[in-house]
Order: sequence, then structure tokens, then C-alpha cells
Amino acid sequence: MNQIEKAYIAGIVDGEGSIMLQKFHSNEHPSPCVSIASTTLELFQWIKSTVGNGRITKKKNYNNEKHKDCYSYKINFIKIK
Repeated sequence: MNQIEKAYIAGIVDGEGSIMLQKFHSNEHPSPCVSIASTTLELFQWIKSTVGNGRITKKKNYNNEKHKDCYSYKINFIKIK
């Protein structure tokens, strides 16, 4: 991943995402987790292929007439170097 791609992804996380510590098991320490929500599936497919990790899920749309489909990209267990 080059510097421009890193900066672009950082901007997406800053504007549309959140960074949090989550405890996935009771006997573990909290681990960093990044989550982003968007209606643009292609954006998440590009981020996932660029980062090489993560999961894309589709959110339930209860009102198809007023709202677009929404997707979530989440990456857990991030190793900080």
C-alpha cells in the first residue's frame, strides 16, 4: 500500500468510520477494531483488497423506497507496529 492509498483510507475512516477497542473474549485484553459504514460497496471492495483483510457486511434495509442499501466494513485484531 502506498502513501496516497494510506492517506485516502485514513480520510475515509476519519469521515465515515470509527476506531474502538473491543474485547471479543472475556479472558483477553481489548483489541483495536476499525468500522466504516457507507452505501458504496465498490469503495469497501477496494479497501478490502488494498488492506488485505477485513469483512464487508450488508445492513438490513427496512425502507427500500427512501434509503439505499448500506454496507459495513470491519477489521478486527489489528496488529499495531
